[in-house]
Amino acid sequence: MRVARPRVAVGVDLGVKVLAVMADSLGEIRCIPNPAHYDTALKTLKRMSRRVSRRQGPDRRTGQKPSKRWLKANTERNRVHHRVARLRADALHKLTTTITSEYGTGVAGDQGAQAPKPRGADQKTRATRPSRKAGAGRAGGTRLPHQRQKETRDRTQTEALALC
Repeated sequence: MRVARPRVAVGVDLGVKVLAVMADSLGEIRCIPNPAHYDTALKTLKRMSRRVSRRQGPDRRTGQKPSKRWLKANTERNRVHHRVARLRADALHKLTTTITSEYGTGVAGDQGAQAPKPRGADQKTRATRPSRKAGAGRAGGTRLPHQRQKETRDRTQTEALALC
């Protein structure tokens, strides 16, 4: 694959009003307009939502099952939502393809250079286990201050082996 401008670095800022603002090392700034797929589908979504709200939907409190017409109307509304989501993903894929075909994928446009491996949540710093005395805890997973979690490094090695 030939890159159009291999020696030029580019910075990309994704936004809300515009899809992306790209500034390259030559000082050129370009705005990629937002395709606004949701705005286009909004009229259809409003109509579908009104149709769904007029039908007998499910009620978890009473256990009432949804009507067939509600299920059909809800499926049609979900289809429009999924179409908008697919169109948004497609626009992002086209944007990234355009950027890589024009500027290349290396760091600052260098051929053969690899981006550094990002540090993230995949590297655990410590393992925690809930205390045995804590019981089930509170609703929503919150714990009171006296229900602190016991860390595995607080145990001696023989205790840790006994738990396995």
